[in-house]
Amino acid sequence: MALSERYALASLPVAFFLWYVTFQVNALSFWDRISLSTAILLFIALSLGRGGMRLKPSGRALSAGVLSAILLYAFFWSGFQILRGNPTFIQQVSSVYLLRTSGPSYLIFLLLLFPIGPAEEAYWRGLIQKNLQTKMRGGAAIIVTSVLYSLIHLPTLNPSLIFVALVGGLVWGYLFRRYDNDLFPCFVSHILFDQLVFVLLPLG
Repeated sequence: MALSERYALASLPVAFFLWYVTFQVNALSFWDRISLSTAILLFIALSLGRGGMRLKPSGRALSAGVLSAILLYAFFWSGFQILRGNPTFIQQVSSVYLLRTSGPSYLIFLLLLFPIGPAEEAYWRGLIQKNLQTKMRGGAAIIVTSVLYSLIHLPTLNPSLIFVALVGGLVWGYLFRRYDNDLFPCFVSHILFDQLVFVLLPLG
């Protein structure tokens, strides 16, 4: 393992701090803050994991990414239909969609395309999970990474969003391991899921 990769886990406090700033500090717009934060995460991932970031586009990986994104969306759409009568749940969903008002749809579409989706996957799967996979057996690295990815959303104070992050993290973590540490299906799935939820077919 390269010396720089040994510091992967040491970067976690930086990631948690960035998400705290993103969701709790009212400077710039939300989309400016999250774009800056994810760009920093991407820089960390590329710096500490250089040489270990794999992108191998293929029809099979593309199909897996698209299908997993659609299934994720269908899962949360179904959950929304079941819980839409719960005022607390609807308030949590509404608070997420309130973020859409801080930027035009075309800009949100572009930022989800890059840097937000790819940067999160490069950091959480390409750096953190890949590092943990050298230390843990089986699916433990997927679970630990997904829990960390959900906990980083604690500053949102939104249990629904934290749950979405956990489930999404498990799916993207599985894709990463299933496709031999290839980030391509993770990129496709994460980006398409975000686009469906935020831009194309909002739940609320």
